[in-house]
Amino acid sequence: MGNCNDLLSQNDKQGVNPHPNWLCNGFQEVVGDCDLTDIPLEGYPFTSTKSRGTPHMIGERLDRSLITSEWLRLFPSAKLLNLTVSRSDHSPILLCCHPMQSRHKIRSFKFENWWLEEEGVAKVVHDGWTAVANHSVVERIADCASDLERWNIMRVRQNKEERESIRAKLELYRGSNDLMTVAHYMEANNEYNKVLIREDTYWCQRAKTHWLRDNDLNTQFFQRSASNRQNFQKIKMLKDGAQVEIRDHEGMFGVAKRYFDTLFEARAGTYESVLNLVHPVITNVDNVLLIALVLKEELYEALIQMHPDKSPGPDGFNPTFYQNF
Repeated sequence: MGNCNDLLSQNDKQGVNPHPNWLCNGFQEVVGDCDLTDIPLEGYPFTSTKSRGTPHMIGERLDRSLITSEWLRLFPSAKLLNLTVSRSDHSPILLCCHPMQSRHKIRSFKFENWWLEEEGVAKVVHDGWTAVANHSVVERIADCASDLERWNIMRVRQNKEERESIRAKLELYRGSNDLMTVAHYMEANNEYNKVLIREDTYWCQRAKTHWLRDNDLNTQFFQRSASNRQNFQKIKMLKDGAQVEIRDHEGMFGVAKRYFDTLFEARAGTYESVLNLVHPVITNVDNVLLIALVLKEELYEALIQMHPDKSPGPDGFNPTFYQNF
């Protein structure tokens, strides 16, 4: 672990106009008086880089994490990471207190909008649709879902490997300033932008923020919107008829089922006295139109007018799929 003497040193800046000694000493004294410790930054030593590719390139550590001794005893394995960024000259830092653990959940199939940007997705849909000639439309849709699900597993793995490879290139080139290296850095930077657009599409689909304009990279905003939306829709507790709190999944399912069974059960009685007071306003011509079969053209027109990110149906396909295929 670093101490106060390591803070705001000359090594925290590379390029013209180094930090003045009086500023370094003053900051170190304040940190020492507060008994704070600086967590070492892993990876590239600077969080801000300007004028890359010129003789006036400046690298500087503008961000750090200062902790107390009590906090360090609670999180002895904490570490500070310098993350990769593509559209800014200022890198974010991430404070990791515990090892990240992934939780695997069984999820139902849902069409992902970012698949449209992937090469080969049209062929997967075509092959799934034409795999069995005598299948019905419902069966063909199910075949497409199965093929897309298998294809997605492969693409997610390839995309993860691609992202890690691009990030490794950015880490390799970000500290150099010669023209050849800067050209490699900018090329990797453009590739990383494509990865961010893919992630932006992923979270935008879950956030359901239909009012926001397209082509705005707001992945963090979409992540928060999606998380808030999920928390808002999650039912954590129901009360049964005796006002007893039920929190387990099976118990809440039983409470909801009994409620709606009671609400919609048939009751004996006569309704003629009420129905006689209702004056009909639907003409016979209107009624014929209302009970007529839905035409294919009407269904297509309604589908095209839907927002692409509306919730999918039971088959897992949202309007985006049908509007593109």
